[in-house]
Amino acid sequence: MPVSDRFSVGVGGRYWFFTTDSAYSQFPGGSPQTTKFYSERYGGFLQASYKSGELDTAQAKANGIDKEPPPVMPTNWAGVYLGGTIGAGKGRSHYADPFPTPVSGDYADLGGAMFGGQIGINYQTGSWVLGLEASGYWANVQGTNTCFGAFPSPQIAGFNCGSQIDALGALTGRVGYAFDRTLLYVKGGSAWDRQTNQFNTGGISGTILTNGNTNWGWTVGGGLEYALLPNWSMALEYKYYDFGKSPVFTTAGLGSVPLSPNSTTVQTVSLGVNYKLPILGAR
Repeated sequence: MPVSDRFSVGVGGRYWFFTTDSAYSQFPGGSPQTTKFYSERYGGFLQASYKSGELDTAQAKANGIDKEPPPVMPTNWAGVYLGGTIGAGKGRSHYADPFPTPVSGDYADLGGAMFGGQIGINYQTGSWVLGLEASGYWANVQGTNTCFGAFPSPQIAGFNCGSQIDALGALTGRVGYAFDRTLLYVKGGSAWDRQTNQFNTGGISGTILTNGNTNWGWTVGGGLEYALLPNWSMALEYKYYDFGKSPVFTTAGLGSVPLSPNSTTVQTVSLGVNYKLPILGAR
């Protein structure tokens, strides 16, 4: 982002996610239980640059034009746009454990990457920008942990449970304030995910139960969008999703105990590029 003719600053972030392709654990006398191991790393950076040498104003004077270049016109954000986005998500699936409270477990931390696209429309009045956006992302946000660690039968207690989110989507409205080439905004609306929940019954039946479903919920967030060119912009965005309870599935060995998460929440950070269609006006 330019601060002056010579000086500019920039800020950014990085996210790394490493996971096993397949892994399992097995206790003596029990059946193998699939599990996931993953590691996350986060990073941020701030950079600055300074332009040396003669500026355009000096060249203009050499050409006989003894005046400053015209000021940059404010960006026009109104119009229809579409774009692509990459990012990462971190979440948690929590299980309602009907047995005594265990020392640990009963939730699964989720993590992974996502990419997709968005289409939206903006209306601008003065410095205020109102918009509506539809977005959809392929995702690989997953994780497992131990559930029901205090199951009455200690020989088979400690089942492996977890979730994998394959897709995310949202329909959101947003309100922003524009200055120069920058748009600061907040947004919120309805959301959905495509989620597969799994539960390893371990010593009861030795099978892994899975249940795929679409969950509906809500999302809120905000971000910063910066106009690179009249019709091109980049946006750094944060969103929080809450998908509530997944549809219940059970197994005979555990009676009517729900084996699906009682709640699932996800937080995402993403970087997107948008192109505003010129037919509705150029920036």
